[in-house]
Amino acid sequence: MKKGRVVRPVLQSELLRGNRLGDPSDRVTPVYLPPSYDESPNRRYPMILAIVGFTGTGRMLLNEDWFEPTLADRVDALIDSGEMNEAIVVMPDGATRYGGSQYMDSAATGPYGRYTAVEVIAWADREFRTIPRREARGVFGKSSGGYGSFRMAVDYPEVFSAFACHSGDSAFEYCYMPEFPKALRYLWHKNTTPKRFLDAYRSI
Repeated sequence: MKKGRVVRPVLQSELLRGNRLGDPSDRVTPVYLPPSYDESPNRRYPMILAIVGFTGTGRMLLNEDWFEPTLADRVDALIDSGEMNEAIVVMPDGATRYGGSQYMDSAATGPYGRYTAVEVIAWADREFRTIPRREARGVFGKSSGGYGSFRMAVDYPEVFSAFACHSGDSAFEYCYMPEFPKALRYLWHKNTTPKRFLDAYRSI
């Protein structure tokens, strides 16, 4: 089986520079290049954006595991079987010190929607031999990445022509907001505060 290769360049983000949380603006952004990429220097490829869930980064999609193939392994197998055409797969980092960004623009955390759909895409089109038009771009993710892929498709239809949302964590007002008072009560019973909790979380 012919295999693609993964490169791990650093994207230096202008949009994330100076964000309120002080999170880094330089982000390692793995990119999967398909098997024929090096031997066909004039060929261009569709691009797929793979975005991860809460507390994750693109690098986690390449973590070695005894029982599960990496994303690169899965893509290699799909291409080899003929179930998938060759494509460039970009794995951006949308993490924040709070765990994630939901791939949305936020005055509190930063412009992660524009970072993902505009800056990452422009960077990938510039650095790699993508087909630089919406008809050749898709986005997928699981959990917060699934929600993010849905948001990408809705908010940036001029950028993406396809999306896949796997177990997207949406409807936050129903599944998360009721938990905030419970969490505050728990912290109060433990004689601590949200600030102390967050400081401890960040130090891990």
